[in-house]
Formats: sequence, C-alpha cells, structure tokens
Amino acid sequence: MTKTDMVDLALPSRAWSAGNCAEPPHPSTRTAASLFPLSLSPENTSIVLDHGRCQGGIPGFEILEARGSGPVTFKVIYSETKDGIDSETVGGGPFFLFSNAMDSYRNLFYTRYQRLVLSTPDSSVKFPRAGFGCVSLESTLKASFQRSNQILNRVWRDGARTVDMCSVRKGETQAAWDVTPMAHACLACIGRHAGKGRDLGVFIRASGDSVSTSINNQEIGVMSGLHIQPILGGEVNSGSVAFGGPEGWTSLYQASVVKDLKGAILYENGLLIPSRDRTLADFQVGTNSVACTIDGAKRDRACFGGDLHVLGRSIAYSTSCLEAVAGSTELLTSHQTSDGYLGNLCPTQAPLHEAGSGIPTPTYAFYSLTYALLLVVAVKDYWMHSGNSAAARKCFPRLERLLHLVEKHRSEELGLIQAPPPLSIHWFPMNGPLFGASGGIHLAYYDALKATQAMAALAGTEKAMGPSSNAAPQGLCQDINAYATWLGVAPWHSDNLARLIGCAEKDHLPVAFQNLGHWDSAKVLSPYATGLAVEALFKHDMGLGAEAMKTDGSPFSHDTSLAHGRSTWPVFLLPEYLAGLKVVEPGWRAFKVRPVLAVIASIDYSLDTQLGEITVGLRYDEVSQTGLISLTAPKESVAEVHAPAGHILVDGPAVITGPVAGLSIKFYGEKSGERKWFVLDELVEAASD
Repeated sequence: MTKTDMVDLALPSRAWSAGNCAEPPHPSTRTAASLFPLSLSPENTSIVLDHGRCQGGIPGFEILEARGSGPVTFKVIYSETKDGIDSETVGGGPFFLFSNAMDSYRNLFYTRYQRLVLSTPDSSVKFPRAGFGCVSLESTLKASFQRSNQILNRVWRDGARTVDMCSVRKGETQAAWDVTPMAHACLACIGRHAGKGRDLGVFIRASGDSVSTSINNQEIGVMSGLHIQPILGGEVNSGSVAFGGPEGWTSLYQASVVKDLKGAILYENGLLIPSRDRTLADFQVGTNSVACTIDGAKRDRACFGGDLHVLGRSIAYSTSCLEAVAGSTELLTSHQTSDGYLGNLCPTQAPLHEAGSGIPTPTYAFYSLTYALLLVVAVKDYWMHSGNSAAARKCFPRLERLLHLVEKHRSEELGLIQAPPPLSIHWFPMNGPLFGASGGIHLAYYDALKATQAMAALAGTEKAMGPSSNAAPQGLCQDINAYATWLGVAPWHSDNLARLIGCAEKDHLPVAFQNLGHWDSAKVLSPYATGLAVEALFKHDMGLGAEAMKTDGSPFSHDTSLAHGRSTWPVFLLPEYLAGLKVVEPGWRAFKVRPVLAVIASIDYSLDTQLGEITVGLRYDEVSQTGLISLTAPKESVAEVHAPAGHILVDGPAVITGPVAGLSIKFYGEKSGERKWFVLDELVEAASD
C-alpha cells in the first residue's frame, strides 16, 4: 500500500488483546485514533481490531518501531466474522467450492476483523496505525426508508449496504493472475546456484487419463487413472481452469500448448506479457467485462440466477444500480446449451459467450434448473423496474427455449418435472445438495411461466399456463411452502402464520425445516427462506439478514457469510409491502400503493426512478383505525392507491396521474363505526410538518 493510500486508511472502532483476554462486552467509547499506538510483544503476541462493520479495502499498517535480534515477522489475519479469525489461521477464506475452484475469491473486500500476530520470539512491533485502505467506494442510495420502528430502519439500512457490497461495477474485479517477465527466470531455478539462468525444459503432458512431468526430456513422474470433471455433474470439463496451492505458495506457468492425440495444436499461449489480455480472458481470471451481482461479498463472488431473483428486486428498491442487474442477465443468458439449458452460474470474470462462435458453451455456467427458472423471473423483474424492453426482448427467445426444455422433462404419467442430475439439483439452506423431483423446481417453473406470460407482448405472442397439483405435506420446508403460498399454488390456511414463521422452541427464531427427521437437528435459520415466508404472509395481509444463522440469531458457523445477496429480502419487502409501493408497468409508468398494516405509526419511503422521485408516506392511528397515505408521483406516471386491508378510502378508489407532490389520501376502518375526522386532520397536520 502506497503512502497516498495510507492517508485514507479506515481505522478500527475498538481493539483488544487476543491472548488470554476475552472480547470486551461493549464497543469502546474511545475514538479510533485514540486506540493507537498498539504494540505486539512477548507479553501481548496477538491483537484483534474490530471495524464495527465490513470494510472494503486492502489491509494496511504503519510501523513506528520494531525491536529484535534479527528480522521481526508478524502476520495480519482478516475475516468477515470474529469466529473466522479465531478458528482459522488464514482468516475468513477462501471457502471450498466455487470461490476456490473458480479463482473468484477476493480477500480485499468486505472484512470486519483484523488480527495482528507476532511470530518472532523475543521481539516487539509498535503500530501508529492499522486498518483498511479503501479500494471500493460505497454507492449513493437512490432510496430512503424510515418508519417508527428503529429496528426495521437499521435492518433496511444494513440490507441496503449488503446490496451495495453484492453489486460489482464494470472493471472493478482485480485480476487473479499476474502476467510478469519473471516467469521464465523462475522456472529456470531448481536450487540457489545450480543451473542458474538455464532453461530446464519442464514439460507437463496430459493424454487421456494420465499426466506426465518431464525435465530436460527425462520423465520424472506419471499420474494415471485420472478422472477430472466439473464440480457439479459429469460433463466434460470446459471453461475456467483454476490453479491453487497451499497458503503462501505461488504457481508460475509459461508456454502452454494443448494438442489432440494426433498432434494438432488446440491451444497455444506463451503466457508472457504481450499475451496478457488474451491470457486473462482465456482463463477467465481478469476483470469483469460487465457490471454484475454476486451471491456474497466474501463467499463465492459468483453470479447466480437464484440469488439474482432476490437481489435484483433489492437493488431496485435501494441503490437502483440496475446496470448490475442488466449485466448479470446478459452474462448468464449468453450461456445456453444446444438443448436450451440456460446459464445460471458464472464467475464475474467470465466473458460473454458468443452464440454461433463454434466454441462449446462452458460447463461451469450451469448449476441448477431451478436457478435457471428463477433467472427468468429475475429478467421479468428487471424489465418492470427498468423499463428496458430492448434487453428483455433480446433474451426472450432464450427464456422460451429453456421452458421448452423443462417441458420435455415432464412426466406424462405423474405430471412432475423429472430432470436428471445435475439439472435437478436443489440446495436447501445449509443442507444439500439433493437431486430429483422437488417442489422447488415446480414452483420456479410456474413462476417462470407467469413471468414469460407477462413479457409475451414483447415477442408478439400469448402464453398459457397449465394446472398444477397439490399433495398433502408430511413435513415443512420453509422456503418451498412459502413460495407455494406466495404464488397461490398452495391454498391459504389459518395456521400459515405459525407454520411459516413459527419455531419449535420459545424465544427462538423460525427454523428452515420442521418435522423432517434429520433435517430438524441442524436447527438452521435461513434468512432466504424466512424472506420468502414473510413475503407470503405480507401478500395475505399478515403484517406481524445473513446467509444462515442459528435459532438464536448468531452465525451458523465460522465461515458463514454475513453479506449475502440472497438474504436481502427486507430491502424490497419493507417498502413494497409496508409502504405498499409496487411497480405495475415497466419503468414505473404505472404503480400501485397498498400498505400492509403491521403495528406501525408511520412510514416514509422515497425512490428515485427513471421518471423522477416517488414518495409514499403512511400515518396510522390504531385506536381510531384512521390513517393517511401521502403520495408524490412524477410526470408521465399513474398511481393506483388502495386502502390497507379492512379499510376504506374516504373518497373512494384513487387513480392519480402525475405530477403530484405531497398529496394526502385519507382512509378509515370498515368496522370503526364513527369516522373520527379529528384524528385524520391531526395525521394530515403531522405529515405536513
């Protein structure tokens, strides 16, 4: 980190010795600057720094003095969670699976804790400053949410920041590989002196199921009987290749040549500086060519269709970074197999796949048929929030091809979608994956059919949906049951409140699984599944954030990501249901306002749209059952205002054409009897203050 970067170093809000001392019970009242200088010594070999929230930056520090009999060594460990620096010597990642295999893990983004560890005995180091140097600016929110409940205000603000952390600007991702002139020199060194400066001629040859290594034309080792395949499924591996190694190791490569069994060259690259751009693109380890969304700020950092299904709506109601949604849909839908399977998983560095290029579609782009169907819904949502009909029209034929593929896997006898692995993968919260027919894929298919029906006018066609069937549940999987209830596939039951957000133990948060045998024992709370449940309840006027949690609200494990796009439901649920604001026509040309009452006194929400600012305010007096909706609508927009369930607008149904500013609309309870106008007048006066 340069001297200039150190000027903008974000300092921690508290610090404590990590030796035998426990974490202080409360945040320090000292200012960040007053925490320093900090010293590592034989008596205090480890210090933990807490920034209070996740920071995006490069760990940096200044050294005031260092004492010892020789060179002094210390480590800086950083993690998103406190358990990460306590449980892992390498901090909070990289995590196994996609982030590791795709070279998509980024250790420079969104960590909260740092741990300084002295490694050299009988030495000391004094730091005047330590923290994170900013490498990513926070986006300016295009919306605001305020209500009388401060807890929900914080939930929305923290969720909006998570949305920002899970949105990647074009060109923001740093290259995972370095292409330097030192590669050939390093390959020439086998010892400190022997053979110095001489090319040793190291060759690695892969043929069939064996790999051999030769030095100076002498074969030194052979591995045979190898079976290399993608993480998911048994397809022939294609696309990104990741090279990893132990902590602190660096792999150096030069002069890659791939030939077929007849000796014809399939790929050749010297891997030197003149080929830098090509190398980073070929191995998909460069920057991101389009703005994009990622599933987690610190986890896989990959773009998933299933996560976009949630994150796209959260973006629309907070940062309005719709270019990240557009880039995600463009990247994912550019990948499609010849039979119609639509891409639904890509590292952000993956290039757009050009149809008709003759290059096979990379196998890494396909995770789950359910996620592909949820991507269809995400495309429809993007179209509604952005009004970008051209983008939706461009990918509509690809969406249709996907639905035709799904229909081919429908059993005529059972009426179920029975796709083979790996298409039929379903990932339950912190449990899975499982393969086979599931409620999730059928609900996503139904939702995708509804989405394409809404977009059918773009292609000049009409779509029809087939019937769905119900089966009596044996146990309860929270996300599946909630999804079915929200879609209207499953009938509404009077006990749905207890079923969807209830829990087995008093004072505990709702669990993802109930009465499902061994699934219950995990006691997993899934903000994703709970978000679905809350939306289902909101839709039926029942008004009463991390990747996964325990039922007491703590992270499920030390590597649980707290900044996860799939868990940002409150960011759009609160304004869409509590304020009641929902888009009706693409680009917010028409919208409706129908609040869900949830033991609140007031709500204020504003959103910058392409047409201009929309604001919705709500004031409600529970005793008199009277309330007020205030509305600002931009020019060329039409607002349809409805009273909350069980209430009536004073002047009847309201259809309002913009522009209007601060328009007040009164409502009262159907069973309130006497209309207490004086309360309404007080609400109007309070709203104008």
